Amino acid sequence: MRTKIVGLERIAKKLKKDFPKKNKVAWEKIMNPNSNEYTNIMNSYACIFQDNNYLAIKSLLKIFTKDSLEKVGLDSVKNLITKKKKKNDPSIKEFLDLNLEMNAGLDSFKETINLFNLTDLNEIVEFYKVFDSTTTKNITIFKSKGLEFENVLLNIDYGFYRKRNWNNINFNHKENDNRDTDQDIMYYLFYVGITRAKNNLNIYINSKQNKEFLNKFTVKFPDIEIQYI
Repeated sequence: MRTKIVGLERIAKKLKKDFPKKNKVAWEKIMNPNSNEYTNIMNSYACIFQDNNYLAIKSLLKIFTKDSLEKVGLDSVKNLITKKKKKNDPSIKEFLDLNLEMNAGLDSFKETINLFNLTDLNEIVEFYKVFDSTTTKNITIFKSKGLEFENVLLNIDYGFYRKRNWNNINFNHKENDNRDTDQDIMYYLFYVGITRAKNNLNIYINSKQNKEFLNKFTVKFPDIEIQYI
């Protein structure tokens, strides 16, 4: 079973700079391309630098006009992409210098695109690959009891249950120990969440909000692969 833990707040903060102003926007909404056009565009731009030619061309057409791509030629564009990958420079300037024109309404994304380095863009692509491989059904842990899914993405973020939070979890709690309701509830929720997966389990954690949870997890499960994003 593949398990990953990542903290996405670093990338989310960059995206949030251009997110429509609201009092508080959770990172999972910022990272959702269905509710955030900026994220959708960033994911498409990131795919330009992937080795999948079909995906790269499809993404180029989403960012740049078809006419300008035909005038410049795909070979010239591919050569530029190769050079930019070697230089670790995904900025958009050289694409525009090549006389590529952005599709209508995308000029405002130029500054946002330049916030990200190539590592950031690759992480964004990997993030959405995981989402594509997991069930698209969103469900609370309580409602998932008794159900099973081929792939599960467990979100350890700002969720609180009656003022109890993930940092209270005790992975070493035993039935004979003194009862601690906060610890019992969080351990129970975690156990239910991870046991819904039949094949793949991916755990996403807001490492800033739940730093204590992450520390406890790494001590309890030292052999599990952890990717910090």
